[in-house]
Amino acid sequence: MSVTHDTFVLERTYPVPPTRVFAAWADLDQKRAWFHGPDDWPAGEHTLDFRVGGIETALNGPEGGPKARFTAEYVEIRPDARIVTTYTMHQDTQLMSVSVATVELEAIAGGTRLTYTEQGAYLETDDGGWNPVGRREGTEGLLDALGGALSAVAV
Repeated sequence: MSVTHDTFVLERTYPVPPTRVFAAWADLDQKRAWFHGPDDWPAGEHTLDFRVGGIETALNGPEGGPKARFTAEYVEIRPDARIVTTYTMHQDTQLMSVSVATVELEAIAGGTRLTYTEQGAYLETDDGGWNPVGRREGTEGLLDALGGALSAVAV
């Protein structure tokens, strides 16, 4: 069975200071507002121990369908500046991918530039496996949802 290695970089600009963007990653209630599957999926399980060495888990999926399990370890946290994780994705019990993800926050005029870099190993599985195109698209959706969540919170 094969493995596909890929790196992608995404940028977003948010009209709020880095402290607000950082808090949306660091606080479980704020993260639940944007870090989830499609709106028609039932609410899934989500835990967050936001500290170096801490673990975050999320489990969700469509009603009656396969469940995606995200498990991340925080390896570096620099408040309001950078978050580095290693994480795995499973579909039910099958490992789909292993990644290193870096979130960088930079104060700019009028807000924050977020740069997200992911380096991943996407594993072939019996049903075809995960692919970097799907991961990139999913991450783009999450970063857009983050923007929506930041806009919804009063300044």
